[in-house]
Amino acid sequence: MKTKIQIGGLVMVALLAVLVPAKGQAPVVVATDPPTNTTVRALTFIDILFENSVTGVDASDLLIAGVAATDVTVVSPREYLFHFPQPPTGAVTVAWASAHGITDLASPPHAFAGGSWSYGLNQTR
Repeated sequence: MKTKIQIGGLVMVALLAVLVPAKGQAPVVVATDPPTNTTVRALTFIDILFENSVTGVDASDLLIAGVAATDVTVVSPREYLFHFPQPPTGAVTVAWASAHGITDLASPPHAFAGGSWSYGLNQTR
């Protein structure tokens, strides 16, 4: 006797568990370009990808060497491209402004925690 196993429902539940954020989960950044904590030859943009859609993103939310980005392009509700003048050669700290106002789309919304990282800028590399 052959037994048929119906796994379609289990697969759907597993996919939803991965794709739908848990209630109460704050937004998180899942990728940056250039990647965090790397050495680069030029640094005039940073592309940020959030795990889920966010709102309230402004150019002034991202500080590069203590100076706010000059412009932000919304690529999608999850992806934001920040532009800024090239900082001086050496270690460059990047941080989210403390009063950034970035939240997810939940009701009520969850605030993005922010954070910081750095790059090594070596134009002669």
